[in-house]
Amino acid sequence: LGVCPWLLMAQSFNEIDPTIHGLDGAVEFPPHKICKGLGNLRSSVKLLDKDFTGLVRDYRAVVEQSLSLPIPEFTEIKSVSPSWDNDARREARGTSWHGATPALYEQWLSGAIAHAKREPFHGEPLVFINAWNEWAEGAYLEPDIYYGHAMLNATRRAAYGVRSNPAQAPMLLLGHDAHRHGAQLLLLNLAKTLVNTFHLTVHVVLLEGGDLIRDYRRYARTTVLGEKFPHQFSRASSAPSNGSSKWPFRQPSIKHETNALSEHLDVLGTALTDYRAVLINTSVAADQLPELKRTGVCAITLVHELPTLIKSYALQQHVELIADLSKHIVFPAELVKAGFESFGHKIRGQAHIYAQGSYQHVERNSVARYRLRQTLGIDEPHKLIINVGYADTRKGFDLFLQTAHQAIQNHSDWHFAWIGKLHSDMQALLNELSHHTEFRRRVHTPGFIAGNTDHFSAADALLLSSREDPYPTVVLEALEAGLPFVAYEGCTGVDDLASRFGRTVPLGDVPGTLLALAELMGSDDEHQQQQRTDFVRHHCQIEQYCKNLIALMDAP
Repeated sequence: LGVCPWLLMAQSFNEIDPTIHGLDGAVEFPPHKICKGLGNLRSSVKLLDKDFTGLVRDYRAVVEQSLSLPIPEFTEIKSVSPSWDNDARREARGTSWHGATPALYEQWLSGAIAHAKREPFHGEPLVFINAWNEWAEGAYLEPDIYYGHAMLNATRRAAYGVRSNPAQAPMLLLGHDAHRHGAQLLLLNLAKTLVNTFHLTVHVVLLEGGDLIRDYRRYARTTVLGEKFPHQFSRASSAPSNGSSKWPFRQPSIKHETNALSEHLDVLGTALTDYRAVLINTSVAADQLPELKRTGVCAITLVHELPTLIKSYALQQHVELIADLSKHIVFPAELVKAGFESFGHKIRGQAHIYAQGSYQHVERNSVARYRLRQTLGIDEPHKLIINVGYADTRKGFDLFLQTAHQAIQNHSDWHFAWIGKLHSDMQALLNELSHHTEFRRRVHTPGFIAGNTDHFSAADALLLSSREDPYPTVVLEALEAGLPFVAYEGCTGVDDLASRFGRTVPLGDVPGTLLALAELMGSDDEHQQQQRTDFVRHHCQIEQYCKNLIALMDAP
């Protein structure tokens, strides 16, 4: 392929400088080099083997010396080791590190990672670990009886930059309700990732209930602000709902003078000051910001709404509160930030652009492709264009149908499928068009099945028909499945992604949409599909998004 490999030297015994051998760089190989000059603790420890004549090093001293070594003139990659004891290979003559613990190992690995970021190897911050399962030399991350998974957990914390203090204060996640919409699903997966991946303590408080309550309670303590006795609701209970999933937001209200959140937490036996930070998931919940400001709690607000929706739900006052009282404001794209700033309120805190990342792993599966296509009555040579979400005007279900109607007249092998629940108005529009036999045969509305991603395997392209949609996760899921996509210019915050992996067309441009889809599907191949998959898996995961949010909690 014309790619030249890098040739590196392991720094073992007295071999330190790779340039002598004409190599590109060196990799540390503990315990070699890093223990040089350290004292032998053999006389100060209890020896079970009276014939032992080997070396005993203090692990803490090893860590400190490794992290304080000067940076050489040649390229060098640092290495760490959870412990070391090669007496099994060199009976009574080996080298042992005394006092190794997961906490000290985490300190060492964290320091090595910080060094790697300052001194990257050809742009990549690399660190080596010796080793996964070197049992005969006492260097292993693999779980054992004594420490269990502690070394692996320490590795994860160091890699993600998470503090390991067991007394660390919990996070409070504040959302507006638990209905099955994008922002609510994002909050659910934030809680899941913060708990499962970062091992943080999380408490979720929602302004209203919904059908996701049970899912929230699988991962975190979850209560509803509107419930009089929220502590009586168990993980298996059914939470009250406002009875409709038609709208993604409750009707907002500004509560400048109330202490509803504090009063609610008081019933639960906690206080706002008990939390490390409060993460506000949508603009609707921003009516709690004055109370957070009064108590001095770090408030991080995630803004997902674009101007049309803000105006539709009368959230202009919430925008003012967010701009004035949030310590940090996180936008998923520049488009969303620009829309927020269009209301004219000066941002007094710090603004950040962090795309939320994909929280659902999507695998392209030939069996799933065949199964769903058989169910829908689609032959394999035919093309399937999909969209996913709640089918309403904002998501552009009407534009999706218009495109499908025109495509059917020009492309005999194209099918369209919308995966998701239909708004009643959109159902009426679908019924109006469905009297055409060919339209009814080639436009499919199978509904939505939670957790099922077969539609991405069955499809050949995604048509993101939204009029306004701030960086929708469905695009990342489609890309991970290898699909190209078409979106409307300046409507969704994914124009940069479209420039690499799809196309953008003017809003409502049906001929332009059909041309873009034809070009993308006509030229697509396995190499392009793999590029899309690799991009999402390497750059668009929710773990990185959570890492960014955690860093904000400790930022000045």
